Amino acid sequence: MKRDLSILRILYIKRKNKSVQSTQKITKAMALVSTSKLRRARANLENNNLYFSSLENIKQDMLKVAEEFSEKHNPLGIVLPEQVHPDSKGRRSR
Repeated sequence: MKRDLSILRILYIKRKNKSVQSTQKITKAMALVSTSKLRRARANLENNNLYFSSLENIKQDMLKVAEEFSEKHNPLGIVLPEQVHPDSKGRRSR
């Protein structure tokens, strides 16, 4: 009887060991996948940052040109958003 119990214990330990090793393999594979996804996400973020930085530069250039044009030629008295006076509570100064 004792021998049967010791064999069962050994079998249990072997099965448990295989289960743990299998779980470790799965965990390692998941870590590799998540690392790859993180690397891809970081690359996309960097590309987006470059894109939006370029857009911001273009916007600033366009606003600068519009402001220069407005200073020279403004027959309609159009006010650009940057010309809103801070004390006017949302009203535009003319």
